[in-house]
Amino acid sequence: MLPPIPFWMRQRQIKVEPMNETTVALKTPNLPIHELILRPAENGEGYTAAIYCLPTAGGERFLVAEKPSGLTEPQSAWQFAFELFRQKVIV
Repeated sequence: MLPPIPFWMRQRQIKVEPMNETTVALKTPNLPIHELILRPAENGEGYTAAIYCLPTAGGERFLVAEKPSGLTEPQSAWQFAFELFRQKVIV
């Protein structure tokens, strides 16, 4: 199921495509494709958000950011993950 998309993503023409329950692909007009991954934290409290940049012409993908959200509700954690993408990639 696709999480609620923030309004600012629509303004920037970012397309969000679900890959599985914990991962979405973010396609922007001027940047390579990024994967946004939201997974339960290792200690069992909250979620961890990670952003991977996918290679455009082969090679390895690299981690842009990974940060624990401290949030226990999935919808709030997705909003945190989208904001992390905005701060680390868009700005």
